[in-house]
Amino acid sequence: YDILMGFWERHSNHDMMRIIAKNGKQAKILELGVGSGHLLSLLAEKFPESEITGLDYSSGMIAASKRLLEKQAARNPNEAHVDFLHCDCFKLPKQLEGQDIIASSFLFDIQSHERIMALLKESSRILKPGGHLVIAVLDGAVESSPRNRAAKAFFNLANSFYHVCYESKTLREISHQLFNGYYTHCRPIDIASCIKD
Repeated sequence: YDILMGFWERHSNHDMMRIIAKNGKQAKILELGVGSGHLLSLLAEKFPESEITGLDYSSGMIAASKRLLEKQAARNPNEAHVDFLHCDCFKLPKQLEGQDIIASSFLFDIQSHERIMALLKESSRILKPGGHLVIAVLDGAVESSPRNRAAKAFFNLANSFYHVCYESKTLREISHQLFNGYYTHCRPIDIASCIKD
């Protein structure tokens, strides 16, 4: 998973940290879909006084994330303590309500439009008033120009191919075995239009 996805996520995670840094000190922070723990490890390192929770549906990813944080804590014992929850991000427990920040790195990209909308609604329920949702996605929105219209056509084709593969039971089973339950292709989405809806 880290070999395939980690390379792409690292840069975006550092961009996310610059945004989170404006509000992250002594905050309640929830990461949806911790994966192998890269973003979570940055959060624990940069915000030692925050209350941080990492959530994932995959017990394998939670285990990988815990291993990364244990190694990191051995080098820097002043990091924030992180609680983990193994649960579905579409049914967040009531105990998580009142989050200052919800962060998610490339979780939205692997969801259908309906599931993105449900995830936005669930995140809104959990955030405290004035809280922040900070997400990294492959953005499919492009400005209108001949080159960008060609890019948009490519994104639409990629989305169609993605959905065919995602709906394939065989491919999901292979992905589950290889990547702790994840289908490894994020696809470009127009997150701005989802948020407007």
